[in-house]
Amino acid sequence: MGLFLTARLMGYMAFAVVAWLAGAAVPRAWETHRWPMALVNLLLAAAMVAWALGWPRRKCGKAGRSTLVQIDQPVRSRRSSALLLGFLTGINFCPPFLAAGVRAAQLNHLAAALVFFAVFFLGTVVWFAPMAALGLVRRSSAVVAVARMTALLLALWYAGTGLMILAREAFHG
Repeated sequence: MGLFLTARLMGYMAFAVVAWLAGAAVPRAWETHRWPMALVNLLLAAAMVAWALGWPRRKCGKAGRSTLVQIDQPVRSRRSSALLLGFLTGINFCPPFLAAGVRAAQLNHLAAALVFFAVFFLGTVVWFAPMAALGLVRRSSAVVAVARMTALLLALWYAGTGLMILAREAFHG
């Protein structure tokens, strides 16, 4: 678990660097024009709506159901698997993670983006540890429904923010 979480944190840090670099690459001339940020908010809202509505639908296995796989490997291989899986889950593009990436891209210093994602990691690890033992909760239709409704509410927030930015640009230039 320690290797997995360490690699997950490294995935978060790597994404923080990429997000910050992407934000730093945006020309500073755009600071006077807010429409690019409005566009980012609207695209994020669209991504959340798409996720909440289940698009694109992914099938696992032949019957469309996920199955547990028994991994019977030497200890060395399990360690590298834990590291790889931890890193890959550290760059999992879920809506809250993408929203955090947008925020990190807006920060002025790389250190601020790294601290932001370190705190984001701490916020997720608190819930991750107990959920590791409760993997079946994800299969609960009630939990999935609440997650999808929350994503729709967040999508409304981001869409509203994007539209307000566009309206301010239109009226105040």
